[in-house]
Amino acid sequence: MGAVHANNFTSELYLIKGPGQLRVSPVKYSDDSTEYQYEYWKVGAKPKRLISFRARPLPGCCGILVVYYVRPDGGRESWYSTMIAVFDAAKKAGYATLMLSLLQSSQEALEDLQKAGYILSKPMVNKKTGNPLVLAYIDLKQVVTTTKTFKVD
Repeated sequence: MGAVHANNFTSELYLIKGPGQLRVSPVKYSDDSTEYQYEYWKVGAKPKRLISFRARPLPGCCGILVVYYVRPDGGRESWYSTMIAVFDAAKKAGYATLMLSLLQSSQEALEDLQKAGYILSKPMVNKKTGNPLVLAYIDLKQVVTTTKTFKVD
């Protein structure tokens, strides 16, 4: 079931307008067919990666999409338009919950996610990397869209 959801998420994400051209590839070190690397690129004479992230169904809970290793390179606007696209694609792909793993230092993004209806975990330290993280999750079945909630100032 997880691979079906993962494929549906990718297909839905291609259909939604994001901040740039979407590129998707399997994660090289993983033999899990549900784990993908997603990148949005500004195309033109000088291509630039705007944002990258990984996403996969939570093992054992295929109704939960986990988004992690979020690396915004293109500023706040690409962050927000990507999160809106991820939210909408996950909802259309049939996920019940969207969970984001973010660095605790991403305070502005965490505050905006909370305003958009996401529930934030208490900060924790990833024992493997030593990174302080916060999980943000939202019930996709009860929220229509985050499009109007995220605004770029």
